[in-house]
Amino acid sequence: MLYTIVPAHVIFPEQYQGVEKQQLWSMQYRGVEVVVQRGAGGQAEIVRLLSTDPNDYLDPMLQPGMTLPAF
Repeated sequence: MLYTIVPAHVIFPEQYQGVEKQQLWSMQYRGVEVVVQRGAGGQAEIVRLLSTDPNDYLDPMLQPGMTLPAF
């Protein structure tokens, strides 16, 4: 385990190949700010939650990898 302020893409560059090409958007879903990326069929896939409420992270509808309706 590494405890460092150095970004992970600097330490492990081979794992982050192609990540720079992702297009991410921030949006509100169910009252929570989420970061999504466009998937197949115009659907959005949750990549990250931007919330300070611990209960949002326990909501199964807000888990990373969940697909949202087309936007």
